[in-house]
Amino acid sequence: MLFFPLMLGAQNQLPDSVLQMLKGKSSQQQADLLAEYGNAIYQKSRENATVAFDTALAISTATNYLPGKAKAKKGKGLLLYYSGKYEGALSLLLEAISDYDKAQDADGKADLFNDIANMMRKHGDADQAEVYLRKALAIYQQTNNLNGLANTNNNLGIVFETKGNLDSAMIHYQKGLELYEKADDEIGMSYSLDYVGLIHAYRSEFKESETFLLRALAIREKRGEQFAISTSLVNLGEVYMAMNETEKAITYFNKSLRMADSLKFPDLQSYNYKMLAEANSRKSNYKTAFDFYKRHITLQDSLFNLNRNKQLTEMQTKYETAEKEKENANLLRENQLKELNISNKNNQLLLLSGMLILALSAGMLYFNRQKLVRQKLLNEEIQKQQELRLKAVIASQEEERNRIAAELHDGLGQSLASVRMRLSREPISTESLDALDKSCVELREISHNLMPSNLMRSGLVTALLELSDRINKSGKLNLVVDSDPGLPPFSPNAAIQVFRIIQELLTNIIKYADATEATIQLMADDQMYSVMVEDNGKGFDKNELQTTSGNGWYNIQSRLTILNGAVEIDSAPGRGTVVTIDIPLS
Repeated sequence: MLFFPLMLGAQNQLPDSVLQMLKGKSSQQQADLLAEYGNAIYQKSRENATVAFDTALAISTATNYLPGKAKAKKGKGLLLYYSGKYEGALSLLLEAISDYDKAQDADGKADLFNDIANMMRKHGDADQAEVYLRKALAIYQQTNNLNGLANTNNNLGIVFETKGNLDSAMIHYQKGLELYEKADDEIGMSYSLDYVGLIHAYRSEFKESETFLLRALAIREKRGEQFAISTSLVNLGEVYMAMNETEKAITYFNKSLRMADSLKFPDLQSYNYKMLAEANSRKSNYKTAFDFYKRHITLQDSLFNLNRNKQLTEMQTKYETAEKEKENANLLRENQLKELNISNKNNQLLLLSGMLILALSAGMLYFNRQKLVRQKLLNEEIQKQQELRLKAVIASQEEERNRIAAELHDGLGQSLASVRMRLSREPISTESLDALDKSCVELREISHNLMPSNLMRSGLVTALLELSDRINKSGKLNLVVDSDPGLPPFSPNAAIQVFRIIQELLTNIIKYADATEATIQLMADDQMYSVMVEDNGKGFDKNELQTTSGNGWYNIQSRLTILNGAVEIDSAPGRGTVVTIDIPLS
């Protein structure tokens, strides 16, 4: 028997196995078990899940059991969310945050942040969703919760995908997959595989996409996860549409729709209607396409309270008019055969007009979509060619620097050394020999600046230490180089580009900053190198960079483009400058 008499009604609605499980348990244990049962059963039976969450909330409220209240409110909120009642869902989830805080359940609060972020994203507020996800990520990092970190990375990937940043989305999805594999969590792995597959689809890598999506589907079918299976099916349907396998796509959309109907999940029902409308339009099944599109719009209106677009309204009006005229014609059939024939012709004309409008609309939709895809591919190809040209120009510059440095060192350098030896044996003024020595030093300096010998032989850090030594000896600046002990080695190309960027920054510091000290720091985490160059000079207005005509800033930006890197500058007149550069490890 449940803990309180007011819960007795639940006994007639919950399975005997659950009631048996609750026997002999304390009120807190009953509340926890009911919340766990609700989470496990909501995809198969929302009615039973609702009873379980309501009972858990009643017990927890009566006993002031805060963790139970938080779990029950979260469960009820998610049920409302899946039923399309978003405002009620958000209200309950926000209440649960306070309960998790009072219960000092950090992981529970972070889980809830993920759920709220998903709702924010659904309502078009991707920026606010990212704020909640960053909060969740910070909590999971403190508690070392692998599953939480993996799930949050997946959700961040969805946010970046919504914003159109596919590269960042892929990084987070792959991180999520890696963490789920480490935690041996098959359910989580299936979601990450799904997301990675969809990014491949957006990049028109359809075979790779199909491979990842089928792996996700296999895991979900093995585990019997009905909701997840239905989303896998619709994702595969979209990929087959992109591969022009329309008949196969329709099969997958229909399977997904049947499951969405069974689960009573309106969001997925609506999306399947939309995709079936598009697929049937491609097959020239315009009447079927129009019926599916009407269902999609009707359901969307009930979920989000949106106005139908003008085109659909006009088409629907024509169909309603046609139906009304058919009814009138049937009433007059016995006495007005001639009018009946006219009415039938009018009906056919209206139907044909509506079908023609739909066909034209579907054709324009498909044409515009293909145009956007072609434009996207063209823009990507143009950007790719620009990057290749930029790489070729900079590579050519580096080869020329290398050649000139070698000629200065091996040719002119040797000649000057020979002249110095001969003149040292002759009676000649000390000033002349000093001038010659100074020329030799300057020649070596130019040669080192063009191509440091240690850069390719010993790596970036060694080359920077050598550069620091030369600058310190010159008395122009007190320069310190600091690097993490476990810093991964830079690739040869990255080492050259980063060295040139730092050279450019140091040149600007020495020429313009009036600085006496500067520091170079090199760090790395799992994904990025970070290079920070800081000086104690007079600083400058960052806005001046937008109008500068000098080559220095352009050269830095060009090299960062090659490395897919980013730069951030913190400076203002009178307080020095900090330049931070982030470069992907890959």
